[in-house]
Amino acid sequence: MTLSKDSLDRLERAVRALAADAAKAQPELDIQTKSDGSPVTQIDLMVSKRLIRLVSSLFPSAAIISEEHATDHRPDAPCTFVIDPIDGTDVYSQGFPSWCVSVGILDGDKVPVGAMICAPRFGIATSGGLFVRLDPGGTLLVDGKQFAITTEKETTGQVVMGSDAIRHMTVERFSGKIRCFGSTIIHLLCPVLVDKIHAAIQSVGYVWDFASAHAVLRASGMDIYHADGSPFTYTDAFLDRQPVRECLYAGTKACTDRLRQVLTARTP
Repeated sequence: MTLSKDSLDRLERAVRALAADAAKAQPELDIQTKSDGSPVTQIDLMVSKRLIRLVSSLFPSAAIISEEHATDHRPDAPCTFVIDPIDGTDVYSQGFPSWCVSVGILDGDKVPVGAMICAPRFGIATSGGLFVRLDPGGTLLVDGKQFAITTEKETTGQVVMGSDAIRHMTVERFSGKIRCFGSTIIHLLCPVLVDKIHAAIQSVGYVWDFASAHAVLRASGMDIYHADGSPFTYTDAFLDRQPVRECLYAGTKACTDRLRQVLTARTP
């Protein structure tokens, strides 16, 4: 699978611009409630529509899966773009900074291989915010510069979890610190980008919650693992918008092996 660099550059500019627009709009949002009880804003819908239109134009043979519009995966597509227009809509709608615009790229075998992620207000942001780019087969770039992990990631000192994970897991035997930011994509990025965070744990999610950050994890020598230690893969049901509901562990193999012994699913 080869994607034009010029087209990927155009996609980056669009993701950055849409994230900047979303940040400007954050103080005054029209917040609605979807059928599942989760919030959605006019910005989610606007970003989704514009990214679907652009990806369709730039990569006409690609499949598209977007959270906010009824796009479907095509098993025979040479690649699939997975769009989460605002990952962390709940915290976004409340004015918090830990949200992002996310585009993940799956190859023809439905393996995460690429990412464009813009979190304009997260962390010690510059005027352009945090931007992560991984072209399929390329080098991981963070804020336009080549990035590689330089700190130890084998221990379990700090982890990030989704807001509902603690209800599904036993934490009594874990002696480290637990963080929660409100965006699954940001959670999954943290073991790569944040020096003192070693792993992430997720108990529920959809393909758009995983694809982009999963590509970044894989490019950095990490992965997402099931509770039995096997790597997480993308099934047809997952790509057909069905959620995964189990404890998943993101990080290095050594770190996640340790975590699986002390942070386990609660017995129903």
